[in-house]
Amino acid sequence: MVEDSASEPTEPGDDSYVVLRADVVAFSAPRIPVLEAEDRALPTVTIGELAGAGTVEVLESPPTLLPVGTGAPMLSAKDIRIGRSPSKAADAAVPGAVTTRPGDVVVVSGGGPTVVRVCTAVALLAPLVVLIRANPAVVDSRFLAGVLQAAVDSVTGKVPDLFAVEFPRMTLAEQRRAGEVVAQLMELENVWRRQRTAVEQLVRQGIAGLSSGRLSPGPVA
Repeated sequence: MVEDSASEPTEPGDDSYVVLRADVVAFSAPRIPVLEAEDRALPTVTIGELAGAGTVEVLESPPTLLPVGTGAPMLSAKDIRIGRSPSKAADAAVPGAVTTRPGDVVVVSGGGPTVVRVCTAVALLAPLVVLIRANPAVVDSRFLAGVLQAAVDSVTGKVPDLFAVEFPRMTLAEQRRAGEVVAQLMELENVWRRQRTAVEQLVRQGIAGLSSGRLSPGPVA
């Protein structure tokens, strides 16, 4: 789970700099998948056509699903963006409220780049997040997430019509194999994003500590 670094400020000069430095120095990049060029054009079917055939469902919670003090855990757009557990609660009895299932694919747009994630938990889904639920006997959710992310990336700065996104006609075995690599690539991005956040925190705390006198240069390595 990725913590929101802005939610827990730390005072420069405590051991947080030492801990951050140890984490940054110990960072080890995950293995980068090997991909081979293919000279082929796959037939496709749109997400809309898959929805019409009942292979996928496209769902959204209604705007009436609002955060409450106590209730069922609710996954917000920010939770999905930064990869954390549900941070809010809502009333599951609200008509039309969508509850996520492991393997559901969610798409978050607005407030930053559009991101696509595969759900791993059960929670209410906040409004303004699109959920695509596929029949696992026909569609691999990780590959579906990759197809959607590719569609999002191809129209930078815009939100694509998800129903018009073209899904390659591939066997489930082929999808699963490709989906496994999609998951590896997405995790690679997540790991580097966390590392970048750690480095940014390290730099800020180091400079602030040196400027205030709470930190001083150590021995030269």
